[in-house]
Amino acid sequence: MITVQVISKATGKLLSGKRVYVAFSGLRRGLEGYTNSNGDVHLNADPFQMDDFGYMKVK
Repeated sequence: MITVQVISKATGKLLSGKRVYVAFSGLRRGLEGYTNSNGDVHLNADPFQMDDFGYMKVK
């Protein structure tokens, strides 16, 4: 499991209800989820060795 916490760059506050997409070079497809009231999103991933972080997109 991967946990990401999303914080607003402008206000420094935790963002809830935001869609998060994370891609890694070791995965065939990205991981997607929504932040909870604490700004956390928990993404399920099969075990893999991460060589490079791809990108993260928040909407």
